[in-house]
Amino acid sequence: MMTTLNNRVSALFADPLQAVFREAGLAPLNVHSLSTFAPVCIWEDADTIYVEMDLPGVLIDDMNVDIEKGLLSIKACRKAPAQGAHYDERRFGDFERRIRLDDCVTSENVDAHVENGVLQIRLMKNVSAKKQSIPIKQAAPNGKRLESESK
Repeated sequence: MMTTLNNRVSALFADPLQAVFREAGLAPLNVHSLSTFAPVCIWEDADTIYVEMDLPGVLIDDMNVDIEKGLLSIKACRKAPAQGAHYDERRFGDFERRIRLDDCVTSENVDAHVENGVLQIRLMKNVSAKKQSIPIKQAAPNGKRLESESK
């Protein structure tokens, strides 16, 4: 009976948007309960994809950012304090978040830095992934095709 109750409670706190993000190709692949420890924010403009992750209390030497074949991998370790606590709701230990970005970015144009406990990653888009405007030409009168301008 406890397992059933546990499953029901877990279902109450499931992320309803995870399927939506997965369809968009931006879904974290392994969220687990550590997602509350390191929430992530992803957005983009015409040239760049931005990823921010809250990593309070994580030293820069305990963070690792990799990108390979359109998969951004962020690993970190938050170490527990030396002194014990009577009550502590904070999470400690190793974790990894992986975010699929397809092939719209490469590892050549990636910038990552930490500011006030927030890991900020900028990924420049490939030229082929950027929005391109396609010129529209006027058709000839009477439905005839226009001749090539090179003739």
